[in-house]
Amino acid sequence: MKHTIPVLGFLISCCLWAYEPPEFYAKIGKDEAHGVEKNSIRNEGIFTRVTVRITPQDSKNTNTTPGPRLLKFVVNCSDGNIALSGVELYDYSGRLLKLMVVPPGGSSFQSPQKHSPQEKWVTEVCN
Repeated sequence: MKHTIPVLGFLISCCLWAYEPPEFYAKIGKDEAHGVEKNSIRNEGIFTRVTVRITPQDSKNTNTTPGPRLLKFVVNCSDGNIALSGVELYDYSGRLLKLMVVPPGGSSFQSPQKHSPQEKWVTEVCN
């Protein structure tokens, strides 16, 4: 009984340490291809929802390499800002491994940096 609290504290700290926020998965590596899923573009009032596919270009495709992921964004075409709304992680067989949804207010709209992939996506979606 006297070891219960230290063990629970250790387990909780391990769980918190292993958690990566959705923004972690939204970063694009130099060896990853990315592109807007054309059939995912939906206008909803002043906002546009879009899905971007990120695919590793590693030819090995082993269990230790990350698989493809889908990034869900909300775009405000009137000012060109973009906000992350969710992430889906898949393995190479197409099985969904993890689904993360950003709650309303959990992600703020940001203006994409010049010549960044995000700027390319906003331009593609809004034109």
